[in-house]
Amino acid sequence: MDGEEIVGGKGTLQDITEKKVNFEKLAISENRYKSLIQSQTNYFIRIDLEGNLTYCNQRYIDDFGWLYPNHDPIGKNSLIDSLPSQYEKIMALGDKCTRFPFKNFQLEIDKIGKNDTSKATIWDIVYLKNENGSGELQCVGIDISDRVKAEDENKFQANILSKIGQGVVATDAEGKIKYFNAAAEKIYGWKYEEVKDENLVELMFPDLHESDLLEEILEKISFEHTFSSQYHGRKSDGTSFPVQVTMSGIVDQERNLNGVICIFSDITKLKKSENKLRELNKNLTSYTNELVSANKGLEQFSYIVSHNLRAPVANIIGIAEIIADEDIEPIMRDKLISDMLNNVQRVDTVVRDLNDILKVKADYNNSRELVDFQSLTDDVLHMTGSLISEDEMTVDTDFGSFPSMLTSKSYLHSVFYNIILNAIKYKHPDRELFLKISSHSDARFNTLTFLDNGLGIKLGKNKEELFELYKRHHHHIEGKGMGLFMVKTQLDLIGGKINLESEPNQWTKVCIQFPNKITKTE
Repeated sequence: MDGEEIVGGKGTLQDITEKKVNFEKLAISENRYKSLIQSQTNYFIRIDLEGNLTYCNQRYIDDFGWLYPNHDPIGKNSLIDSLPSQYEKIMALGDKCTRFPFKNFQLEIDKIGKNDTSKATIWDIVYLKNENGSGELQCVGIDISDRVKAEDENKFQANILSKIGQGVVATDAEGKIKYFNAAAEKIYGWKYEEVKDENLVELMFPDLHESDLLEEILEKISFEHTFSSQYHGRKSDGTSFPVQVTMSGIVDQERNLNGVICIFSDITKLKKSENKLRELNKNLTSYTNELVSANKGLEQFSYIVSHNLRAPVANIIGIAEIIADEDIEPIMRDKLISDMLNNVQRVDTVVRDLNDILKVKADYNNSRELVDFQSLTDDVLHMTGSLISEDEMTVDTDFGSFPSMLTSKSYLHSVFYNIILNAIKYKHPDRELFLKISSHSDARFNTLTFLDNGLGIKLGKNKEELFELYKRHHHHIEGKGMGLFMVKTQLDLIGGKINLESEPNQWTKVCIQFPNKITKTE
C-alpha cells in the first residue's frame, strides 16, 4: 500500500432526520417536565433504595435546603429533613412501598421547620421499579401546616365550647340546629343527634315562635348586633324553665345572614333568688313601716310624759312648797291639799292609761281564730244595752259578702265595742240613733263599715289627729279621748287600717280595711 494512491471509498448513508426530530421533542418534553416539576408549589423528590435523595425540586430546596451542607440535598440522607420522632413510620412505609411497586401510599409527617418550628406535610409515595430490578421512591408532598393549625384551633375552640357551663347552639340561615354543645345537652335534656336539623325556636322556645318578637330579633342580629333577653325555654320532658339567651348573627361578606349562634344559661336559681330577695325587701319594707309606726308611738308617749304628766307633777311640787310654809292659813291649806289630791288623781289616770296601752301591745301574740261578725255585734250590743233604750236605737247589719275572718277575737271585739260605744255616746239628741254595720269584699280588700246618724265631727286638715291619745272633739260629753286611739292601736297589730269620714250633725262613717291575704278563712 506504500506509495499507492487511494482512488475511491465506500460507505453507508442513513436518514436520521426523524430520529433527530424525536430526540429534540424528547429533550423539549423533558425540559418542560423539569420546568413543570420545578415550578410546582408542591414538593417533588426521588429517593433511592439507600434512602438518599436523587432529585428534588426548587420548592423542596426553598423549604428544606438549609438543612443540608451547601444547600444541596442530592446524595444526602432523606431523613435529615424529618423529626426523629417520625423516623420509624417513614422507614416502615418505605419498606411497604418496595413490597408493593407502583401502588400509591399516603403518609402524614412533621418535618423540621425554620426557627425551631415544625412543618406539617402530607405525601403521596410510590415505588417505581425498573426492568433491571432497581428503582426509586417517587414522592409528592404538600405543606398542610395552615390546615393543621386551623384544625387545631377549631378543635381547641370546640373543646372550650364543650367544657363551658353555658349552652351553645348554632343554626343555619333556616334556624336548623348544626351545633349543640355538652352544656346545652345537659340543660335541655336532648342529645345532639336528637336535635340535629330541628328548628331551634320551634323546639325549645314555642312561646317565642308564636310571637311577633322573633322577626324583630332576627332583624337585629342580621346587622351583626347581639341580642340578649330572658325567655321560658322548653326541656325534652316538656317542662318550662327561665333561660337567659344571647344571640348573634353569622353573616357572610355580603352581610347575608347565614345562621345564628345562641348562648343559653339556665337562670332558675337566679329567679328563685330574685323572688326570695323581693320577698325579703317586701318584709323589710313591712318591718320598716312597723318601726316607723313604733317610733311615732314612742314620740306620742314622750309627748304624754312631757305634757300630761309634767303639768300635774309641777303643780304638786308647787303646792307642796306652799303647804310647807307654817304661816299659811288653815282654809288655804285645806284648799291646797284638795288641789294636790286632784293633781295626784290626774297623774294616776295618765299612768293607768299608759299601762292599759302597754298591756294591749304586750298581750298580742298573733293567735287567731274564726270570728263571726254578727255574733260579735250581738255581744257588744248586749254589753252596751244599759246605756240606751231599745226604742232610741236601731241597728241594721249586713255581713253577707264577708261574714267572718281569722283574727284576734279579743282585739276585734275591742274595736267593735269602742266604735259602737262612740256611736251611742255621740248620738244626736233630737233623733233616734240609726247604726248600720256592713261588710264588703273585693279583689284586694275586705272592708267593715260602721255608719251612724249621730252628732258627727268637724274634720280639720289633719284627720290623723282623730286617732291620737287624748284627742277629743265633743267636750260637752264625758270622755278621755282613748277610744279611737285604742281602736287604731289594735287594728295596727292585727293588720287593719281605719278611716273616718263625717258631716257635722249629719253622720259619721268608720271604714276598716283588711288585705285579703290576712282575712282568709281556709
